[in-house]
Amino acid sequence: MRNLFILLIATLRLAAPAWAMDGDEMRALALALDVDGAETAMQAAHRAALAGHTNQNDLRLAYVALSVSDLRISSFVGRWMVAYPRSPYAMTAQAWQQHQAGLQVRGEGTLRETYPDAIADFVTRHGTAMDFALQAYALAPDLIPASDAVFRLQRTTRRLSDADWWQVVSEVMAVTPTLGSLWRAADATEPQWAAPVWLG
Repeated sequence: MRNLFILLIATLRLAAPAWAMDGDEMRALALALDVDGAETAMQAAHRAALAGHTNQNDLRLAYVALSVSDLRISSFVGRWMVAYPRSPYAMTAQAWQQHQAGLQVRGEGTLRETYPDAIADFVTRHGTAMDFALQAYALAPDLIPASDAVFRLQRTTRRLSDADWWQVVSEVMAVTPTLGSLWRAADATEPQWAAPVWLG
């Protein structure tokens, strides 16, 4: 019975689509510093998600895996950007990582409770992150993690005008509508910028 179970698991793994991508796979690629593998895997996963073969949320999970303070992951994202400077996947990874790093530096206190240098670092990191997010979105507006990054960073940077903001929201909901995108877009309209640390 045990051998039959092992055989079943092995068969399921072999049957798994080559374009499947999740947080565990992305983390493994990152720790191996395999930027070529990450670029190829994200291209395939993006195409599969658009074709309806995988859940769009799987793409989000891949980027959640990179939204950590682990120096090995940071090094990987940096190498990815160097190897593929025009890749929307690498730009999105940089945006997600800088977004999370900024939140960790800032903390969850009010402006009055937060050290000024922490606020300055936060503003710089989120400004840089928004630069990457907007570039990634311009190159791949149907890449859910890229539009997610724009939504999340609009809350803290207020970079886009109201007209430009609603244009992005309208485009995303017309091309790749998901409940997650709608929730992030709504969350970005909150006037309070002392956002809690969240990843999903």
